[in-house]
Amino acid sequence: EDERKTVTAIKKLETLHATTPQSNQLERQFMRDMEKLRQQKKALNQCAKVQFVIEELRDRKSLLQQVLKEKEQLIEELNNGLRRVLTAISLNCHTTDIVEQEFVYSLPKSDIAGIDSDESKGNNFVISSLLGRIVGKGGAHIHSIETQFGVNIDINPILPSNNGELADSSVIRLRILIMGNRARPTIEDSYAAIVNKIESVRDTAIEQVPISSDALACLQMHKRKRFVDLQARHHQVQLDVKFVNDPAITIPTVVSTVKGKHPVAQQAAAIVRLSGFLAAVHAAKSELLDIQRNACSADIDISGDPKILPVLFSSRSTTAAIPSDDSELGLNGEAIVDSDGRQNVLRNIEDECEVHINVSRESLLVDVRGLRAGVTEAVRRLNEIIFANKEVEEELQLERYLWLSCLLGKGGNTLRILTKFLGVRISAVDDTTKKTEKVVPIKIKGTYNKVKAAIVHIHALIEQYMLDAACIEIREEYLIPIVLGKGGTGINSIREKFPGTDIDIEANSQGGGCRVFIHHQSAETVKAAKLHIESILEANFEAEFRLSDDCAIQLKSHKGVATRNQLIQELGLMLHIDKSNQFLKLRGLRSQVEVGLQCLRTFCDMFRVEKMPCLEEDYLSLSQTLKGADGKDDAEGSMKKKIESAFDVAITFSKKDLYLRVQGEPAAV
Repeated sequence: EDERKTVTAIKKLETLHATTPQSNQLERQFMRDMEKLRQQKKALNQCAKVQFVIEELRDRKSLLQQVLKEKEQLIEELNNGLRRVLTAISLNCHTTDIVEQEFVYSLPKSDIAGIDSDESKGNNFVISSLLGRIVGKGGAHIHSIETQFGVNIDINPILPSNNGELADSSVIRLRILIMGNRARPTIEDSYAAIVNKIESVRDTAIEQVPISSDALACLQMHKRKRFVDLQARHHQVQLDVKFVNDPAITIPTVVSTVKGKHPVAQQAAAIVRLSGFLAAVHAAKSELLDIQRNACSADIDISGDPKILPVLFSSRSTTAAIPSDDSELGLNGEAIVDSDGRQNVLRNIEDECEVHINVSRESLLVDVRGLRAGVTEAVRRLNEIIFANKEVEEELQLERYLWLSCLLGKGGNTLRILTKFLGVRISAVDDTTKKTEKVVPIKIKGTYNKVKAAIVHIHALIEQYMLDAACIEIREEYLIPIVLGKGGTGINSIREKFPGTDIDIEANSQGGGCRVFIHHQSAETVKAAKLHIESILEANFEAEFRLSDDCAIQLKSHKGVATRNQLIQELGLMLHIDKSNQFLKLRGLRSQVEVGLQCLRTFCDMFRVEKMPCLEEDYLSLSQTLKGADGKDDAEGSMKKKIESAFDVAITFSKKDLYLRVQGEPAAV
């Protein structure tokens, strides 16, 4: 498909080049494009050839794999036959008397003594090491079992390539083949002896567990309390810690810290050696690995507010002297005590959360280490202390009418009361270029707890305000000055009629119209004010009616007197026709305006205009016939006058456009 597209593109380019005048620049561009397409075609041809070769190789590989599988099966059958013959010779019996039974034994790697040191050398070394322990030097263990029970034993590991079986990386699976004489059923007894030998291999164990610096801190904090407790719970295991500084010794699985970092390879800070009975070693190792998995660290940056240090080292979150004997404060789990002997905030958190806290005066970082739950709780409490004593600034986006009516209040009284009551500073962002914006940014400054409390209080205040308020949307521009009145007299009269009611008008920042907000503690007052404003809007409804030129002329003439009187006197509407005679505006009650629009439609239907197009020769003969003998169309007694009098219509001629125009009532026209 790609090659066909390339060939088509080459032909198209050649055709365009042959049929279009070419400048030097276009000629060079043509040569470049043509060379590019040719190289692309060549590459596609080579790709097709290579793909064909790859498919052939895949087919050949599949065939060879099938042949190899068949050969392996034949070899396995030959080996089994040879073992059967050798077993029959050793047991001095016929091959038909030989029986074979297969067993599969699974052994977790974690149960094998010294597996950690072997595993670093590869999985094959682990398996060969295990088989060496089971078989014994020169096969002594297996030979003794074979001699005792008169059987032939073959032990092989089950690898992923054997019969396509998948092997669990944490488990070693052994296939045990036992051949014996049918007359002497000793196969089950020999298998039990092999299992006992395997169990004896793993009765005792020596484990070496690399641990991270975080886990080491967990073991050594508070005068090695966690390490001593671990040794006491597992008294049958000897625990020894060896500090290392070797980049080659890493921790296989590193859990991400509280700060959310992804797991990465980490150099081990120490190696814990566990020796003793197998079950006890495994239990101690499991608990140690739990500590390793849950050990983490977290850094809290306080560089943005260095003044928080006195708060952390105070006894009751008040100002206290900062120790200055070292760049690291509170090292080695020692209690940090003020001059009066009282423990400070950090020491209390360390004891209650069972963590280790270091404070660096140079980098202004608080480092917390321990188990995950303790570190999380300690970080939370430290952040609470820091935020509670740190100057913060929050910004709220409020609609302008809420800022002016709900928070600012008349003369700023509401805002002053809120500021004093909440203990924060509240102000609107002063931007003269955005005074027409619908939303106003409000800044709240103060300590963290007070700012959060202020935000909650303001939201509750706004929610209550909205429950007590009503909003009227005015989309028509002409209604705004009606509600406002000249110099604000209209809106002021409404406010006087409903004393104590906040009535504000806010222009829409996008599009026309405005919104009228009404607020009062009494729902009845809000409802009454809303109905009053809606009645004003209803009484000043305006609609436009499109007029044709003829209808506009007739409406202004004596024929439109009755319609005009009906609209103005009977319906009480205001009537206005624009200078272009294209639009008529009606203003008044909505119901009356709708009746007036229907009257105008009826009036316009009474003055239909029809145009009668003619051929030039027909137009001349028709116009002469209608005009009469003297050639004047307005002469008394002419055919035109007779038709106009008989049908009450008006007939005019247009020589330029070759048509006759008849105007009047529809039936007469």
